Amino acid sequence: MARKVRILVVGGRFMPHRIGIAADPPEIVAFIASPDTKGQTETALASLKTLPNLKVVEPIEFVDSYDLREARVKCEQVTLKFPNADITFDVTSAPKVPSFAALKVAQEQNHRVIVVDSSNGKVISIEPENAAIEFNIRLDLDQYLECFGRRAVGKFNLKNLSVTEEQAVEMARFLTRGDSIIEEALSWLRQWSQGKGKRTIGFDKTKPILDGHFEIFKKIETQGLISHVQRNEANRISYQIANDFDFKFLDGAWLEFFVFDAARSLCNDSGSAFFDDVRMNVEIPSNEEKKEIDVACLSRGRLLQFSCKTSNPFRTVHLDELRAVSDLVGGDFATRFFVTNVLSPAMEKNDERKNFEEFQAHARARKIVIVAGDQLRNIGDIVKKEAHHPTFRRI
Repeated sequence: MARKVRILVVGGRFMPHRIGIAADPPEIVAFIASPDTKGQTETALASLKTLPNLKVVEPIEFVDSYDLREARVKCEQVTLKFPNADITFDVTSAPKVPSFAALKVAQEQNHRVIVVDSSNGKVISIEPENAAIEFNIRLDLDQYLECFGRRAVGKFNLKNLSVTEEQAVEMARFLTRGDSIIEEALSWLRQWSQGKGKRTIGFDKTKPILDGHFEIFKKIETQGLISHVQRNEANRISYQIANDFDFKFLDGAWLEFFVFDAARSLCNDSGSAFFDDVRMNVEIPSNEEKKEIDVACLSRGRLLQFSCKTSNPFRTVHLDELRAVSDLVGGDFATRFFVTNVLSPAMEKNDERKNFEEFQAHARARKIVIVAGDQLRNIGDIVKKEAHHPTFRRI
C-alpha cells in the first residue's frame, strides 16, 4: 500500500492543519511555508514530532508567498521526495499564490488538495472535487497547547476543599443568583478573611451587617465552607475558615467552578459531552509574568477561553490581560469570554451605566464576549451558541 503523505502549505493558523492530521492521519508530513511564519511553523513541526507513528520531514521548505514559479517548483521538489506515495496537499492556511501552485502540481501529478473546515467539522476536497468528509475530532487542552509550544499547569484542585464536590456545586449555583446582597456579603467576606491556613474571624474584625447578609453567611456555613457563624448584639459576626483552599474558593474560584461545571454539563443532541475537554484554573508558563486561564474548553480543536472576575470587574485592564493570554494560545482562532457575577448597572445609574457601556465597547474592540451577573443563569446556552456560531469571527 502506498505511503500516505501530507504536504502542509502553511501561511497562517496551524490548528486547522493539526485537526486535519487527526481527522485523516498520514504516515509522513512535510512543510512548505512562507518565511514570515518561520517561528510559528517551527513550533508546529516540533508539536507534530511528539505524535506516535508519524514521520515529520525536515527541514521546512520556505517559499516567497508572491512568487508563483518558485512556489510551483518547491511543490514539485517536495513531491519528488515521495515516489509512488499517496500525496495530499493541505492548503487550509496557505497564501493564495502557493495554494494555486499546489493545486496546479496536484492536478498534473494526480494528487489530492484539501481544505479543513474546522468550524463545521469537514475536510473539503478541492482536487478532485469530491464530497466533503465529516469528522469528529477530540483534542484535549494539552494537545491544543502543544501546537503553540505551550503547556498547562493545574493550579486548583477541588479535592483540597473541606467540602464535597456536590456541596461546591450547590454553593456556586447559589452565589450566582444575581443578588446585590450576595455581592456585598462576599465582598466583606473577602475583606475580613485575609490570612493563612485555618483562621478565626472575630467580632472585632467585622462590622454590623443586615439580616439578609447574615443569612448569606449562614448559607455558606450550611455548605461547610465556613463554620461557627455567630452574631452579637451589635450585629457584628464571627466565623472560622478551615484552610486556604476554602478561602480561595469563596474569594472568587467559585465563579470559575460555576462556569467549569456549566460547561462540562453541556451535551450534544446525541447525549454525548458537548466539549472534548474542560479545565479550570490553569497556568500557561511564560518567560514573562504568569498567564492564567480561569476556564478552558475545547470543541473540534477550537479553544473557548474564560476570564472570571468577582470584584471590581468592569476595568479595561482585565480585558487586556485576557487578550494577552489569548495571543499566546491561538489569538482570534479562539473565542474569549469575560464573566462576572456583578450585575450590569441599571439605566438610571448614569455614571455606572456609562462606564459599563464604555467597557462593552472596549470588549467588542478586543473581540471578547461579556457575560454579566444577570446572564449567568443562561451561560450554558450562551456558550453553546458561541462555540458553533461565534459573535466574533474566528480567523
